Amino acid sequence: MTAKKNSYEKEYEELEEIIGLIQNDKLPMDEVLSKVESGFKLIEKLQKTLSETKNKIEKLQAKYDQ
Repeated sequence: MTAKKNSYEKEYEELEEIIGLIQNDKLPMDEVLSKVESGFKLIEKLQKTLSETKNKIEKLQAKYDQ
């Protein structure tokens, strides 16, 4: 689980960096487009990880609520 946590945190930090670069308004338009695409891919990965984690927690909760 630690590897996933580190991966999640790393990807989240990368997303924050991308957002900062886009907000900076100093990138050429083609680079902005590339960063936006990368950002959306990261968001998709992060959402998937959160969803999987939520499902695991719900299963554990159901198991121990019995």
